[in-house]
Amino acid sequence: MTYANFWKRTAAYLVDAFIYGMAVSLIGQFVGFAVGVSMGVSQAGQEPSLQALVVLVGVSFLVQLICYVLYYVWPECSSWQATIGKKIFGLKVTDLNGQRIGFWRSLGRNLGMIVSTIILGIGYLMCIWTEKKQCLHDQMAGCLVVDNTPSEKQGCAIAAVITLFIVPILLLVLGIIAAIALPQFAKAKERAKVADTPRNAPQSVRVTEKNLAAGATSLLGKVQAQQQAFLEANQHYATDSWHQFGMPVVENDMFCLTPDQVCNQTHKFQVILQNHAVTALRINTTRPYELTLPYVQGGKISCQSAKEMCKQIGF
Repeated sequence: MTYANFWKRTAAYLVDAFIYGMAVSLIGQFVGFAVGVSMGVSQAGQEPSLQALVVLVGVSFLVQLICYVLYYVWPECSSWQATIGKKIFGLKVTDLNGQRIGFWRSLGRNLGMIVSTIILGIGYLMCIWTEKKQCLHDQMAGCLVVDNTPSEKQGCAIAAVITLFIVPILLLVLGIIAAIALPQFAKAKERAKVADTPRNAPQSVRVTEKNLAAGATSLLGKVQAQQQAFLEANQHYATDSWHQFGMPVVENDMFCLTPDQVCNQTHKFQVILQNHAVTALRINTTRPYELTLPYVQGGKISCQSAKEMCKQIGF
């Protein structure tokens, strides 16, 4: 007596699941439609009553139960001793002595599959390491699954069946993971790297957020120096307009110098003259931050932001 191995049993199970699923779907739709018509559920503009819904659910359950018994339970205790899937791969269900089992044992074995399933499928895997290659439900019912064609080369057929069912499932799972992960990855990449194209640079040049912050830091340093010179000449800082001490050197439109300029979507920073400090506020981004430099000589730049942006740009 040769016991059926895991891969043959898996291939047979997949074939059975496909045939049974298609049959139940077709029969269920036909019976459900017939019951619905007989109870007037399908009439236009008429809501189904609670009684009709209960009947439909009950009939659906009964149809599935009958189909399950006819497809799985009865064939395994018949002269076939196998479902269609098992028959294709030369497998039979027997008792521990290799004899045909009865209806109630076949029913008990199939009900035992519920236990094999709810323990995360481990009950099905037990046939890999048990002595007689029994799954948990086989042991519960005192049954064996034997292989009547162990010498035949069915490896290609088994591989084809498993591939036909398993690969689409794996692709579906990977597709779901990719659909969830890729947008998040794209957003993270966009947040970590902001594109900017200076006027005198090729289109392919891309500037990181850290580079942008460095440009703003350089501008703040120039403003601090000019404010020191303005203070010595006028005994106060320039706060009303940039024209009070001359526009700082700006090589591109990255900076919006307020209040003399109106900011737009191309600007990266709004630079604001205050009473005792100058602030560069990062704008047109999902992660704003602001850099502030006091006018006093030796003053240090401070950074304020959310989501640890200051740390990311080097502050």
